[in-house]
Amino acid sequence: MLGLKEDIRAAVMVQLPTTVQQAAAVALMQESVLLELSTKQSKRLMYKPLPTKGELPQGGTDTPAIKPERAELWKARQLRDYRRANGLCFKCGDKYSPEHQCALGGQIKAMQVTEVIPDDLLNAVTAEEDSDQDENCHISLNSLSGASHVNTIRLRALVQNKVLLLLVDSGSSHSFLDYNFAQLLGLQLQPIAPSLVKVANGDCIHCQFMVPQFTWWFQGRTFTYDMRVVPLGGHDAILGMDWLAQWGDMSCNWANKTLKFMYQGTWVELQGVPDSPPQTELSAMSLSQVLKCQKGCDIWAAALLETADFPSADSVPPAVSQLVHEFADVFQDPHSLPPHRVYDHAITLFPGSAPVNSKPYRYSPLQKDEIESQVKDMIDSGLITPSMSPFASPVLLVKKKDGTWRFCVDYRKLNSITVKSKFPMPIVDELLDELAGTRFFSKLDLKAGYHQIWMVEDDEYKTAFKTHHGQFQFHVMPFGLTNAPSTFQCVMNSVFAPLIRKYVLVFMDDILVYSPDLPSHLTHLKQVFELLRQHKLYAKRSKCSFACSQLEYLGHIISDQGVSTDPTKTAAMLAWPVPANVTELRGFLGLTGYYRKFVKNYSILAKPLTVLLQKKAFQWSDDAQQAFQKLKLAMSSTPVLALPDFSQPFILETDACAFGVGAVLSQHNHPIAYYSKTLGVANQKLSIYEKEFLVIMMAVDKWRCYL
Repeated sequence: MLGLKEDIRAAVMVQLPTTVQQAAAVALMQESVLLELSTKQSKRLMYKPLPTKGELPQGGTDTPAIKPERAELWKARQLRDYRRANGLCFKCGDKYSPEHQCALGGQIKAMQVTEVIPDDLLNAVTAEEDSDQDENCHISLNSLSGASHVNTIRLRALVQNKVLLLLVDSGSSHSFLDYNFAQLLGLQLQPIAPSLVKVANGDCIHCQFMVPQFTWWFQGRTFTYDMRVVPLGGHDAILGMDWLAQWGDMSCNWANKTLKFMYQGTWVELQGVPDSPPQTELSAMSLSQVLKCQKGCDIWAAALLETADFPSADSVPPAVSQLVHEFADVFQDPHSLPPHRVYDHAITLFPGSAPVNSKPYRYSPLQKDEIESQVKDMIDSGLITPSMSPFASPVLLVKKKDGTWRFCVDYRKLNSITVKSKFPMPIVDELLDELAGTRFFSKLDLKAGYHQIWMVEDDEYKTAFKTHHGQFQFHVMPFGLTNAPSTFQCVMNSVFAPLIRKYVLVFMDDILVYSPDLPSHLTHLKQVFELLRQHKLYAKRSKCSFACSQLEYLGHIISDQGVSTDPTKTAAMLAWPVPANVTELRGFLGLTGYYRKFVKNYSILAKPLTVLLQKKAFQWSDDAQQAFQKLKLAMSSTPVLALPDFSQPFILETDACAFGVGAVLSQHNHPIAYYSKTLGVANQKLSIYEKEFLVIMMAVDKWRCYL
């Protein structure tokens, strides 16, 4: 054993081997342990705490230290806390006593390797805990939302002849200034140590700038205070507890929206912006008034309104109203189960799949009453029946917009073992291409469409669900099954097969009837009503529209002029707050992406945002904020796209730049669709001629069906 290394020989001698084979085995084990330990130590990142003012290096020759990863700090903190609780040394893990000294090099005792925490890592843990104990910044949700409530006080001040909207907020720990407002005024931002501002809902906002001695004028008095800079959105500035606390005794009247405190030796009373009564009428503004308000930053919200011809129920042509009255039975509530059809819904499981059985969720007493009531109604109508099926899925209630509850069954486990249908679903753009030359539109919406389709009798037991008071199964197709949309679309296609693409479009339970003139529209509507009556399908009258020159269909506004975006959808985009995480950003891009064909160079505009969707790449920056605002602006000014006329020639225009390409398809100088795409690293190296050829090939491939 004298030929072994000292650290290996000591471990072998402790084991007292009796043969050479035992000694060799122990030596190999010890060698592998030491090798693994040395590998871990070589990968460990070293950390050096930030020096204090008295410890700053002279000459600037010190190499900056590398901060350890968060996972390594967490592990070291857990190990230190464990050793503290068990009376062990923080560093080496041995039993601690006042005379204890850590063994040099972390000696190995009886083949047991104890992890040693280096001093620099312990210092990093302590430094992070000290920083966590520093004063934290907090901000309320009301400050970010911009909502005006009765119990809030807002002040209207002036800064550089610009209107400044301040919110007095005792729920915020510090005073904040909106980043965009600071940029508008051209203020000099002073960098500070990066910190996190915690929002009441648990989110965090990064703060790394401040405006020292920010000055504003209000009711004849000048106020000055240091303001931290963060993106607010709802208000221009927030006066938090740090600003309120400096005045000492303060009198606040929330009803009259006044603040009274001692300022420069005299009592002052600040009057907040009074609540304006709800307006029933809007008065128009001239262009000069708008420009004056915009110059003074006195526009907090704006909307451009134009008259639109949306026919009401009273404006429906008499001939159409008479036709609807003639087929009144089509709009009644069904009083019996639907008839069996060729395409009743079947649930095909993967071979060898075991029945899914989930216990019911817990509900509040109010929800239990609602579940019992809806179950009773479905039993009375014959939609469900009590069951002893080996399958069971839980039930949950989802609140609707009108405050009522929607009864839903959680079929996720059943869907995971179901063979997925390959039936093709309609494509929205292809449906809209059929509407060229149309002037009259009618839309029909079926009443609880899924419940108008039978389940295959042998598969009814698979739809069983559990509640707190029993188990039931469906006779009709329930909501939530993975193949339910395919079955429903298949039934609708078979019912309206003679009319589809002639003057009827069907997407799930939305039926669109379109015609070039009113007489033909009456004929087309009558044929649709006859098919509904024949197949015992029922529509919901309150959701139907008849003989309209313009209406909403599948998220678009269609008319004889073309197709445009839905104002309610674009309003939701404009009101979208600054994303605080990847999930919120993905939701915003998903909403805007639905209308990407309306926006010129959409991909190029959204590029700074799409790169943030990459793993661990979300870091909101000035470029991201600018792209966010540009995309909102583009969505608020989308054009009305023309409907394609396949009897006329199409014009394709393309363009390319350093990092993206774009194209537009048009007829008679009116755009039909826009297309854009950002270029990858390899394609960005191409010459401008190659990029121009590339975009032509991409556009032709995209719009081959038109060309």
